[in-house]
Amino acid sequence: VTVTAGTVSGGGIDVRQDGYVSSPPVLGQKGPLGISAPGDPGPLSAIGYGPGIYVDSDSVTRTGDNNPGINAVSADGFVSITSGTVSTNGANSDGIIADAYTDVAIDSGSVTTAGNDSSGILATNRYGSITINSGTVTTARAGSLGIDAQSVAGPISVTSATVDTTGPSAIGINATSTYQMVTVNNTSSITTEGDNSTGINAAGNYFTSVTSATIVTEGDNA
Repeated sequence: VTVTAGTVSGGGIDVRQDGYVSSPPVLGQKGPLGISAPGDPGPLSAIGYGPGIYVDSDSVTRTGDNNPGINAVSADGFVSITSGTVSTNGANSDGIIADAYTDVAIDSGSVTTAGNDSSGILATNRYGSITINSGTVTTARAGSLGIDAQSVAGPISVTSATVDTTGPSAIGINATSTYQMVTVNNTSSITTEGDNSTGINAAGNYFTSVTSATIVTEGDNA
């Protein structure tokens, strides 16, 4: 599934690939299984095996509760998202959601959320890698994490420039893998300004690496 969008206002992007489009993924096997990438091999050959979802978006603005900016879900394949800017203002409205069976790759410029329980970037999968390259993430309310990456059996790599959260019970960057390694690299700054908030939480199975330029936390139990 391929989605290419310029400016989207109001409706957001919601794309789902359900069920097996081709043969089930084979762990460790690279390249497409029955579905070819558009044009050159592109993200498919780079992030893993197909089928899956590509989203390439310039700008998304979404209003109202329970309305994520970009929501991409693959039941049996990968998710690859390239995004310029995303903005949401309702509760339970994450900026970018990528939920895959295998690999996840997110390249994001700017994400802003203004509602409760609205994380900037949420990436989850079962197998394969999660790779996030993020420019700026800003969240403003309670329970709204900046970047949240969670894998069952895949490695996680998060590279981030600026993360700013201002609500309580928020985490600037959360990266956890049950059975694989986790690497977090923040090149500029992470700021959390709410009670019970954490700058970086990273936990891998046998290897965890965290590198950060500046982390500032403000608030009780922060």
